[in-house]
Amino acid sequence: LATYREEAAVAIAATDGFRARVTAEGLDGLSVAEVEELLYMLDVRVPRATLQAQEVSGLVLVGLSEADMASVFKMITLGERRRLTAALRRLANRQGFGKQATLPWDSDRVCRWLAEEGLASLQAGFRAQAVDGEVLLTLTQDDMGCL
Repeated sequence: LATYREEAAVAIAATDGFRARVTAEGLDGLSVAEVEELLYMLDVRVPRATLQAQEVSGLVLVGLSEADMASVFKMITLGERRRLTAALRRLANRQGFGKQATLPWDSDRVCRWLAEEGLASLQAGFRAQAVDGEVLLTLTQDDMGCL
């Protein structure tokens, strides 16, 4: 049990150190392996083989468009692409891992709001694209076409 605790403490310290370095230095200097670790921290699962084949370093990651995220990372929903875009923007600007102050609604709450506003016909599209409060505040006229 003591060994497990020691190993856990080392792993936590390494993670905290990585987070601090990314927050201080941004994304540009990250290797492909570090990009994989970062994406894992952001709950984005992309196979290492994909990252290596596409040579997705931190510099490349910063320049990815949402279309690239869909094709390279196989991120299907607008919601997951938009949340990753927001997280990468915060990290590239050295604002850290915390989320911006956004509308704290999940997809179900967004759909209830749509119904309250007489827009129930849009619920299926919003739900299918995983639009939560954070994503709702970023939607553009062009986005409405895929919802």
